[in-house]
Amino acid sequence: MNRKSLRVLVVALVTLSLIACGGPEEKKVKFFNRARDYFTQGELEKARIEVKNAIQIDPKYAEAYHLLGQIELRDNNPRGAYEAFGQAVEHNP
Repeated sequence: MNRKSLRVLVVALVTLSLIACGGPEEKKVKFFNRARDYFTQGELEKARIEVKNAIQIDPKYAEAYHLLGQIELRDNNPRGAYEAFGQAVEHNP
């Protein structure tokens, strides 16, 4: 394999890996969507983990805090729900 072919191959592999990884926005949305799906299925602990992953990527993600508040309410944790809803309002009045 000559140097030019090797260079083309390396560039192609790097490009494919960047496309496959996705950016933070895409990952945030994937975590949020999985959290919402788990929530509707009643799998609260899995939903909580996924929504917290989304919040780690974007600490000002008001929709994620709102979903976390709903999860906490359904899990009989009013203090956690209050905190999560408060964060949602703080980031999106």
